[in-house]
Formats: sequence, structure tokens, C-alpha cells
Amino acid sequence: MKIFIKKPNNSEMLKLLKSFEEKSLEGFKNNLERKKEGLLIIKLDDKIAGVLKYKNNKDFSRVESFYLLLEKWRGKGVAQKLYEKYEKSLENKKYVEAYVYQSNHRAQGFWKKNGFLIIKESKDNKGKKLYYMKKKLY
Repeated sequence: MKIFIKKPNNSEMLKLLKSFEEKSLEGFKNNLERKKEGLLIIKLDDKIAGVLKYKNNKDFSRVESFYLLLEKWRGKGVAQKLYEKYEKSLENKKYVEAYVYQSNHRAQGFWKKNGFLIIKESKDNKGKKLYYMKKKLY
């Protein structure tokens, strides 16, 4: 298994986001140029296996979306490697936050394993229950 993690350049990022039907590409591009948003991808055997999209604020970073695209790589540490790369890239951030669906027990376990705590319950715009999770970095 060859694992390759990279932070794609702007054109690669926009091409990838188009495939995810990103609604506001121009806004994302502007935020990317100001280093407020970013995207990490992990490639396995020359195929995109996972994507982590994030948004930086002054004191914290938020995981906007985190996908493993290939079922065969789940449970093999691929998501862990991608998350570790993301966390190492955070400079001067006090904490990381993520929203996780209450029905997604696997994701909850992943975030808890990485030091996240459930802070409160919430709902998305369709009324599905979420947990707001947070990890202090320093």
C-alpha cells in the first residue's frame, strides 16, 4: 500500500471540489487564497481515497467535511493519517471543532479517539441531530 498525502494546489482543489458539487466555488477559492480554507487529500494506489476540507478562523479550525471514498481502506488507519497531517498543519490554533451526526457512531468513535469531546447537541438545516465536538490543542 502506497500512501500519499498532499495539499493540492488551487487548480487541483477546484477540480476536486467540482466533483463534489461545491456550491460556492468562487467563495472557496477566495478563502483559499487568504488561507482561511483548505483541503487535504490522501491518495492510495494513485486514486483519491480520502478528503478533509477545513476552515480556519483566528483561534480555531473547523473540519467542514471528512470523507474516505474507498470502502476497502476503512478501518486501516488511512483516516488517522489524514487527520494527523491536518492537525500538524495547524499553527497558533487553540482548538479544532467538528460536527458529527448522532447516528454516525463510527465517526464519533474516531473523533473521541483523537481527543475530541462532545460539547453540545445541535441540528442541521434539515433537522438531523448533530454533536458539536471540540478538541483543545493547547
